Amino acid sequence: MHKRDYIALVANKLREDDMRKPIILGKYRLYVSDSEGKQVHFDVKQKDKEVPYTAEDVTKILDACIEVAENLLKTGENIQIKGFGTLGVQQRKATRVKIPGTENWCDIPPTYVPKFQYGQSLRIAAKIYELSLKENEEKKKKEPEPDYLEDDLM
Repeated sequence: MHKRDYIALVANKLREDDMRKPIILGKYRLYVSDSEGKQVHFDVKQKDKEVPYTAEDVTKILDACIEVAENLLKTGENIQIKGFGTLGVQQRKATRVKIPGTENWCDIPPTYVPKFQYGQSLRIAAKIYELSLKENEEKKKKEPEPDYLEDDLM
């Protein structure tokens, strides 16, 4: 799934859940003059509104989340989201590998790589997907194949 498709799904989910962002409207100043020429001003504050999130809003939110995650990983901090998982940096050990086609060996120095440990919600989602695949396979096996050929019908 591409980022734009993911953003569209998140924006639709926010609309379904009736999640709205507040918009603060300013004051209007009205000047009224009476018959004697005196001016009086009135400040009229409009009621604040709430509007649904748009795909552009979700894009900004998602980009901000990704940027914060990148900055935290640059400092070596782990990011833990309960139920979703933990994202962090792990050091991969130095290894010695043989170069294919030659007798030479190469030393690969230790490196740091991103690591993700999934949480309980993702584990359950994967299990549900696995069960749905098994269920579809069982349905296909249970459907009896016709005993006749199409040529017999004609």
